Amino acid sequence: MARSPIEELQRQIAKLREQVEQLLNGPVEPRTTSADARAARELEDISIVLADRASSLEAIIVEERVPHGGLAGWQQKRLVEYIAKRLDKKISLTDLANVAKLSRYHFARAFKQSFGEPPHRYIMRRRIERAKTLLENPAASVTDIAIEVGFADPVSFASAFRRSVGTTPTNYRRGIK
Repeated sequence: MARSPIEELQRQIAKLREQVEQLLNGPVEPRTTSADARAARELEDISIVLADRASSLEAIIVEERVPHGGLAGWQQKRLVEYIAKRLDKKISLTDLANVAKLSRYHFARAFKQSFGEPPHRYIMRRRIERAKTLLENPAASVTDIAIEVGFADPVSFASAFRRSVGTTPTNYRRGIK
């Protein structure tokens, strides 16, 4: 029996999680600096692949939604991909409306109808989700993560993260096992 695209992505994500667990829980051996750097790069690569797979999964789910008065499937997919690729940059309502080929007014209304939240809130939620993934890498600084997910400074990042998650990025990282 053929698997649906969602089931296939879930299977791939589960397989990548197993690989991460094996890397994290494998035998502890004295490592050289180059081995530590290689292991850190491998973990970072795996986390990037997982984030990309999750983004792809969301794009597939978006295609299956067809709300009345909202965005067309192709517009939703294009917007999800556009936002995912540009989380580290400023994303304006005008840019998003141009991607969907709509006026700003019609775009904002249709976006909320399709995604259930306004564009700004959706982008902030995606940035926080990406930040959570990046915080799992202890080698990355909170400041670097803040910049990588599109915040101008670590203070605004910490404030937005705390509003969304209920704790600071540092405390969130400490709670990861």
